[in-house]
Amino acid sequence: MKTMKRILGVLALILIAALHAGDLNAQTVKAPEFSYNELGTNKKVGLADFKGKYVLIDFWASWCPPCHAAVPFLKEAYSKYKSKGFEILGVSLDKNQAAWEKAVKSKELNWPQVRTNDEGASVTKLYSFNSIPFFVLVDPEGNIVAKGFQAKELDKILAETIR
Repeated sequence: MKTMKRILGVLALILIAALHAGDLNAQTVKAPEFSYNELGTNKKVGLADFKGKYVLIDFWASWCPPCHAAVPFLKEAYSKYKSKGFEILGVSLDKNQAAWEKAVKSKELNWPQVRTNDEGASVTKLYSFNSIPFFVLVDPEGNIVAKGFQAKELDKILAETIR
């Protein structure tokens, strides 16, 4: 009888822990808002401008070789999913505006591009990252779907997310 009570007690604790873990996984995290001047138009562009779409926030810089290596994956995803409500917002942490503009042009980054005015200090705090490239996928309601993944994983993530 004592053994049965112990087993039932352990099972109850396991069930409570499992239910609690499910609640934690079900929580949504809103993507923090920001806006900066867009390259070419100089108008403020931010996450709110993409409401209703899936948006990949690509934090990068012209001086970052891994950021350049990510570009083919981004272009492939943009081409494949743009018609399904997917957009990319490039957020450069560049200090040098000319270097940023040259990189956007030479890499033919044909999606909205903004540059932080503080070398990324504010967005790195908002999104809790310390290296680039850093990717954040946001759903049409403004919730973070995925973050901190590698560019080569993007297509798989989008295939599972955008239906």
